[in-house]
Amino acid sequence: MPGYWVVTASKIVDDDAFAEYRKHWGAIAEKYNAKMLAALNGHENVEGDAADRVTLVEFPTYEDALAAYNDPEYQKAVPFVQKAGARNLFIVKGM
Repeated sequence: MPGYWVVTASKIVDDDAFAEYRKHWGAIAEKYNAKMLAALNGHENVEGDAADRVTLVEFPTYEDALAAYNDPEYQKAVPFVQKAGARNLFIVKGM
């Protein structure tokens, strides 16, 4: 059963920090076979709190999604993405 990262986020306020985050993300995505299904700003908010950016990432398994987030290499990237803008990240089990 796949696992997903569902991310809602504010506008990017620090482009350099986001660029640094993306450098780290590429290696993590490759290591855990992550697939971007939807990214950044192609969405319509129809209920609840609005988000400037929405990202959906699929992993082969829920365990892979958790492992990717907890990977020490990914954790090195987290301060950069947090500096780039506010975000919420949910790790969700697929059906």
